[in-house]
Order: sequence, then structure tokens, then C-alpha cells
Amino acid sequence: MRYRLFIPVIMFAAITLARPAFADSVITVDIKAFIDGRSLLVVQDNTLTWNHLDYDPPGTWEGCDCASYVTTTLDGNPVLTMAPWYPWDQPFTLSPALPDTTMTVDLDVIQARYSLSIYQLPTQANNWALILDFNDDPPGGADWYEGKVTIDWQGSSVPEPGSLLLLCTGLGGLFLVARRGNT
Repeated sequence: MRYRLFIPVIMFAAITLARPAFADSVITVDIKAFIDGRSLLVVQDNTLTWNHLDYDPPGTWEGCDCASYVTTTLDGNPVLTMAPWYPWDQPFTLSPALPDTTMTVDLDVIQARYSLSIYQLPTQANNWALILDFNDDPPGGADWYEGKVTIDWQGSSVPEPGSLLLLCTGLGGLFLVARRGNT
């Protein structure tokens, strides 16, 4: 008799603990650009645009026709690999697109002669726009800058497989116990 009560309690616990846990999603965006002066890189939705502030625009110092390069991943899987972006004044289509939800943003400065920093974090108030500040003002001339942005957010509403397995096991066990009780 105690055994009959034990199984429903275990099954109820399994169902209760099987609340769907949603996987985090991670996008990385690596930008490499030839910078002279100061330019802001606006990353919004699926678009990259330069907002040039002073001296020569990205990739144009002393007549250079240098492309910027974009590499992206989604959950560790490559999406874009060293995709050239030229000319600087044309928008670049980013894949994958940034989410329109609360996210964590980290910047890893790989190469910067002066400074590369986050100018604006994405929020609902600024329509989820991330802005990076590429600043080469103080030194003379131009140099290559590279930064890798990691964007982490709560993923889609698809439960992790472990949660589904636990939920199905709990429901299946309750079904069997209920069926035994009816016979």
C-alpha cells in the first residue's frame, strides 16, 4: 500500500520539477576595421552602420580602399566568416540579427591602438541599438582595430530536451498509476 502512494508522489515531483528551462542563446560579432580618427559603429537588428565623427572614414586613410571585416557566430556555430564590408557609408546586413529583448553585452578588445569601447548598451528605450566607439584620435595616421562583441540573452520558448524528457516521464508514470487504479 505504501508503494502505491510512493509512485504518484515521485511522478508529481517529476512533473513539478520539469518546468521548461529555456536555453541561453549567444551571438558573437567580430569587427575588424582600419580606423583613422573616431567612428561609432551602430549595431541594430540585422544592420551595421558607421557614424563617422572625425578625420578619415573607416578604411579610407590616405586613399586606402580597405574593407572592414565581419565574423559572426550563433551558439558557437559560424554564420559569417571575414565577410568584407565596403564601402564604409553603406549599411552592412548582419546575420544573425540581434534580439529585441534584454541581453548581456561584453566587448573583448583584440586590437586597438588607442581605444575601443561600448558607447551605448542596447535597451528597449533605444530600440535595442548597441553602439561601439572606435577612437584613434590622439595618435597620428590610421591603424587596424578589432573587437569581439558577445551578446547573451534568454533564448526562444523551446524547452531544453532534458525538461521535456522529465515532463514526459512524469506524465507517463501518472498515466500508468491511474490506469492500474482503474483495473
